[in-house]
Amino acid sequence: MSAAELLLPRELKSLIEDADTSFDTNRARAKQCLQRALHLIRREPICGVPAVELPSASGGLAVWQMQQVTSFIESNLAGKIRVPQLAAVVHLSVGHFFRAFKASFGVCPQSYLTRKRISRAAVLMSTSAQPLAHIALEVGLCDQAHFSRTFRRMTGVSPQCWRRLRARHAQTKTGE
Repeated sequence: MSAAELLLPRELKSLIEDADTSFDTNRARAKQCLQRALHLIRREPICGVPAVELPSASGGLAVWQMQQVTSFIESNLAGKIRVPQLAAVVHLSVGHFFRAFKASFGVCPQSYLTRKRISRAAVLMSTSAQPLAHIALEVGLCDQAHFSRTFRRMTGVSPQCWRRLRARHAQTKTGE
């Protein structure tokens, strides 16, 4: 195992590699990957060292509020999550919460939710053979068509194509 593999969680390493490969062709995708990597660094320990509590952006959520909101989102991702629910979790008005969330995470709450859902769907697609319709419902999207449109918009490829590419990539890694 290399030093990089010891220090970086698999998801963080994957995000950085994805940002590197996307940088020249899809800057928006590279930016998304780097923002997610920064979020992981802020909240997850690396190699057993506790996460560094970086100050939140000016006007943003406090660290405890960010943790409460992300925890709520993670545990309720399969259901409907509305901004008023998220605001209530951290005892803020909807308007103030919306501005503070965007200052802290760099995106509005709905975009963040969509990214989380697509990210969870990608994990499910790479670790199981469940039908896409089932995965769509499991991550809180209304149906397979909505899931496919959203996935394609965020990744540039359809879920089925992504799954095939992932399987092919895994086969070439095991064959080396």
